[in-house]
Amino acid sequence: MTADKLQRAREHIANGLHVREAATLLKVGKTALYAPMGKRLPESA
Repeated sequence: MTADKLQRAREHIANGLHVREAATLLKVGKTALYAPMGKRLPESA
């Protein structure tokens, strides 16, 4: 995960996208976004 992708993911999420949607747009796994953002995976994931 590059710093650029992480920043873009944060922007997407701030604009209302879910982590899963942001991950799809950036072509990374949702787990790859949750880890550096300090968030836990939802139980239903």
